Amino acid sequence: MKCRPVKINTPLLPCKLYYFFFLAAMASLVPYLPLYMQHIGLSASESAIVYGSMPFISFFIKPLWCMLADKFHKHKLVLILTSVVGAVFGLMCLLVPQVSAGQEPVRVYLFANNSNVIVSKCQLYELDFNTPTEEDKCPQSNKDGNYLHFISDCSLTCTISDNNTEAAKLCFQRTAYCQDYENFESLQMQNVSLQLIAENVTQAQLDLTPAMKCPQYLIDSFEVNSSQFDSVQVKDPLALKCDLACKESTPQKRQKVNDKGLTFGLFFLLYLLSQMFQAVCLPLADAMSLSILTEKHRTSWGRTRVFGTLGWAMFAVISGLFMDSFTQQTSEPNFYAAFILSGSLSMLAAVSGYFMNIPKDIHCTQMMQNLSLLIKDAEICIFLIIMFIFGMHGGALHTFLFWYLGELCSPKVLMGLTLVVNCAAESPMLYFSGWIINKIGHKAILFITMGVYAIRLGAYSFLTNPWYVFLIEPTHAVTYGLLFAAATEYTDIIAPPGMSATLQGLVGGLHWSLGYGIGSLIAGQIYNKYGGVIMFRSFAISALVALIIVWPLEHFVLHKKHHSEPQKDTGKKDPAELQLRDNANEKITANSDDQEEQAKHHLFQDTQS
Repeated sequence: MKCRPVKINTPLLPCKLYYFFFLAAMASLVPYLPLYMQHIGLSASESAIVYGSMPFISFFIKPLWCMLADKFHKHKLVLILTSVVGAVFGLMCLLVPQVSAGQEPVRVYLFANNSNVIVSKCQLYELDFNTPTEEDKCPQSNKDGNYLHFISDCSLTCTISDNNTEAAKLCFQRTAYCQDYENFESLQMQNVSLQLIAENVTQAQLDLTPAMKCPQYLIDSFEVNSSQFDSVQVKDPLALKCDLACKESTPQKRQKVNDKGLTFGLFFLLYLLSQMFQAVCLPLADAMSLSILTEKHRTSWGRTRVFGTLGWAMFAVISGLFMDSFTQQTSEPNFYAAFILSGSLSMLAAVSGYFMNIPKDIHCTQMMQNLSLLIKDAEICIFLIIMFIFGMHGGALHTFLFWYLGELCSPKVLMGLTLVVNCAAESPMLYFSGWIINKIGHKAILFITMGVYAIRLGAYSFLTNPWYVFLIEPTHAVTYGLLFAAATEYTDIIAPPGMSATLQGLVGGLHWSLGYGIGSLIAGQIYNKYGGVIMFRSFAISALVALIIVWPLEHFVLHKKHHSEPQKDTGKKDPAELQLRDNANEKITANSDDQEEQAKHHLFQDTQS
């Protein structure tokens, strides 16, 4: 028996390489940008403004690029130009000056017992006052992003919660003097001196170290109301949330400024310019690769597009490994590896685009027409509202999950691995989604997804160890894989004749642009004021509230205008319905992977194939 020779589809090879390199470039940098914004001194609310604005801007910029390419028939030139220039502006974000660490307070957490007072940038929820094991000590690769860059001449302002109402004594051990402190609202320390806890410190200093891999600092001395102290006496171990502000007294390698507005404005401008070019890359690549395929082989487009998923999964981890590796030689996180890797891969993507052989009669624009016909349909309106709600929760999740994991002392490689788990979870779900839809129907999947979103977001708020996130990430199979298989098909079913493409575009705009943008903005304000725990729980509760409101509205108020759900008992289906489902299944293949990458870098890409 002769083995069949492996055939390489030569015309599609440049397309596959472009998807691989371009999405590898996005995965190398985009997931870590919230951490970079935090590193240069931007707050959660400011980062949310950056991320929340980009989907709106991209929504309007993308059609302009497509119309330009269509008018002059220069799709290849536009693809190469946008890939290269977008990467250049992205690399220029490295030039943004960092805000002086002495200017803005840093959120830290204070833990105290009768022996020591310790602060850390990590949320250490499980206090373990026993001696830590060797594996509990902080490996260098986990320290990046959680060091305090200045540890002298600091002030510490702590908020005392309702759980910490016991009076504390502030003591100075040299003179055995203690003073009662009964201000149950806040604790303000001045002239605080900190000492990094290393592996060779005394046992007494390690007694307070919780079992977390995170840099921690012992308070040597402090002042309260102009009196000097070096310890506290409390009935029960004390845990407080504080703001630490220190004066910068040593020269730094990286240029720093005292004008936070300059840092925010410059980063916003450069990232905006980068996204104005890169927003159109995937829609152009989709149109070009589909034009190469004949009508007979058009459904095999998904096999071409899967190379992008492969590139994303691989380089999300590789970039994290590089950053952890380069950070081992310094106390500050090193993002140069991510930026350079992303820029290099974008250049390789542009080279791949140069070798695409495409016909001249391709079009990447899809103009929205007769929207009033869609908006008047109550069933369509409810569906659009549901997809908008999903977009808001997806925006909150993807914008601040890595920021939150960073506060839990997560290494960068762990963050990259979460994206690999996402890809591994979504792939089989997409494969079996048709069978599941046949069993329970489209609408049921939409409401199940809303419940799973509530569980997923709520579960993040209870994380005490960043590695536990792998127990949560498989839910991505439902919140993305199953959801968009059902949504893509359901959109095709409920759309009026000849308006499927219009409705697909409207769904994409509401979800990836409007929903993601508003969700990111709201999440940023909550995160900045109350922290990640409250933010994730707030969005989890909002998902439950939306489910409680929308499900009865859809189930009891709306009359079913379309009888397109699968018939479970008879096994007979209307031929027209079968044709609709066949068409929809083809669109799922052509849209699902592309939509996933849109979510990961918060841009509205073309949902049409």
